[in-house]
Amino acid sequence: MRQILLSTIKILISAALLYFALRKANFSDLASRIDVASVGWIGMAIAVTFLQIFVGVLRWREVSAECGTPLATRQAMRFNVIGTFFNQTLPSAIGGDAVRLWLVARAGAGWRAATYSIFVDRAIGLIALAIIVVASLPWSYNLIGDPNGRSALLFVDFAALAGGIGFLVLGRLHWPWLKRWWGTHHLHACSVIANRVILSRERGRKWRRCPCSFTFSPSSSPGAWCDQLRQRYCLVRFSN
Repeated sequence: MRQILLSTIKILISAALLYFALRKANFSDLASRIDVASVGWIGMAIAVTFLQIFVGVLRWREVSAECGTPLATRQAMRFNVIGTFFNQTLPSAIGGDAVRLWLVARAGAGWRAATYSIFVDRAIGLIALAIIVVASLPWSYNLIGDPNGRSALLFVDFAALAGGIGFLVLGRLHWPWLKRWWGTHHLHACSVIANRVILSRERGRKWRRCPCSFTFSPSSSPGAWCDQLRQRYCLVRFSN
């Protein structure tokens, strides 16, 4: 009886979230645009979305293993798909991370290890994103004519890059108080894990075998950004 009740609650919550996500969609207009040619573009957009999620899984598994919470590929894929769903329905960009954290902790990893794995996964993606954004500044400047806008972009980009470098440098410091003080204890531990994932020789060989797993993430990394561009291209072709 309890299992039936829980399943019913899950179905009702899922239905409510789907309604929340699709309540403003114009299905009649959508149906009028669907033809044989557009079905292929829809399928390509869906395939790119799942490719983005899967490559993010590869990186998350490496991070989780360093956090002491090894995840099977199938399990990590399921958690990432669920997290992506909640990213689209909850009014924030980190709702999916909270759900993934809860799922990993509930699977027996513990709250600390689960939080570390999600935080480090996000941090690595953001560091990679900051590097790519700074590298693309010459092209970005051509699109921005306002000097104030250019200055703001430059400041934000280099501030993000400096923050990422500072986060990694923190893990290379061996000051005892960093491990004892409550304000830096967890941040330092996450930085140490990020350094092991990115800079260790063993992990480095894995990144070189699958470099896309470093930059691709289901939510905030450059891989997600590029995949979102591809998704939008497919959808624009479909709408035309």
